[in-house]
Amino acid sequence: MLKRKFIGKIGVGLLTSAALFSFILPTEEASATFYRNAPTLHVETVDSNKEWTTSDIEVTYKPNFFVGSSYVEFNFPYRFHANTRDSLNGRTLNYTQILNDGQTVRVPVYAFSSSEFKLVMVRKTLPNAGTHRITAELQKFGRNYNHAEATVDILPR
Repeated sequence: MLKRKFIGKIGVGLLTSAALFSFILPTEEASATFYRNAPTLHVETVDSNKEWTTSDIEVTYKPNFFVGSSYVEFNFPYRFHANTRDSLNGRTLNYTQILNDGQTVRVPVYAFSSSEFKLVMVRKTLPNAGTHRITAELQKFGRNYNHAEATVDILPR
């Protein structure tokens, strides 16, 4: 009985001393500052980047921030259109996720969603030559978080 009480007191003493020293001793990991990376958007054409040719377009968005249940919205310029053959993270898009005649894709984000969103637009006819801007952002209650932009250069034939 005495031995059991003694071992119990030693265990409690070790736990309290560990907790006490963890607050007293400074460490690099215990910093109160939180660094958040800027969101990134990367756009590339897979097969060709010449005007009026057919190519797959891959758009990768890393928001580096989540707002609980929200939406990821991709906005495409004139003559870029998404349809139900396109996929986001390996799943084809639903017709309710495609807005504005295919120039906007809005997908719901949940707590356990991926931290990277890869939209693959399959067999798209590239528009006229020039620099085209694609944007992506996280939305919740009409507010935009983590706006990111990227450009894709289409070359003349």
